Amino acid sequence: MEFSIKMVRLKGRTLPLNYQYALSSWIYKVIAKADRQYATWLHQEGHTLGSKKFKLFTFSRLMIHPYKIEGDRILIMGEEITLNVRFLVHKSMEKFIRGLFMPQLFTLGDWKSQVRLQVAEMTLQPGPLFMPTMRYQCVSPVCIAVNGDKYAAYLSPYTVGYGEYLFRNLCKKQMVEGMAGAMDNFDSFSFKLLSKPLSRLITMKPGTSDAVKIRGYSFNFEMTLPTVLHKIGYYAGFGEKNSTGFGCVKALS
Repeated sequence: MEFSIKMVRLKGRTLPLNYQYALSSWIYKVIAKADRQYATWLHQEGHTLGSKKFKLFTFSRLMIHPYKIEGDRILIMGEEITLNVRFLVHKSMEKFIRGLFMPQLFTLGDWKSQVRLQVAEMTLQPGPLFMPTMRYQCVSPVCIAVNGDKYAAYLSPYTVGYGEYLFRNLCKKQMVEGMAGAMDNFDSFSFKLLSKPLSRLITMKPGTSDAVKIRGYSFNFEMTLPTVLHKIGYYAGFGEKNSTGFGCVKALS
């Protein structure tokens, strides 16, 4: 399920470039205010498979028009901001989710600059028709991490076997979610890079002792998969760290 959320700027004009963690935290807070039990599950458990935890939602970057970049800040020139949020849930949850966000008032930013926003409108988006072969454009960077000697190593799409990492991650999400769907087309699995990847280094919890930098890549790609895995990738995100705003994609015609 995908919602386009239109927000009106009430106060302030400047946001930090590293706003993803703050945006993710706001989504969790919205859920917490409306349903404490659901929020506790989402924060602490998610969908668990072994040592992995999946929080099956993702979101786009903020769509701000017009804007200016000033150092490490975004100067908002207009009055409206749009955000797309996706949840891998049944359509019956639409009323519940819509009730969480309308008409939320919240402040987004850091210690240096904040913007006061109000959710003005939520529109349910139709979503693409999923076929075995789909082409996508990254709306937010895709992150794949593997264990390094001391720190996590973030893989680029040029890495041999990168598509297999994406595929395995989708399969784990399907197992966690228990989604039914034909999975007998493994021989036809493929990944094709369609554009030059752009590297992005994003700071989570900026300005704190727990700050950590995560690298993701934005690119266009083609994947051949069972359609149930395309649905999972689209609504829950491709790759890792989706609930902090990584791996959100747009289907290309």
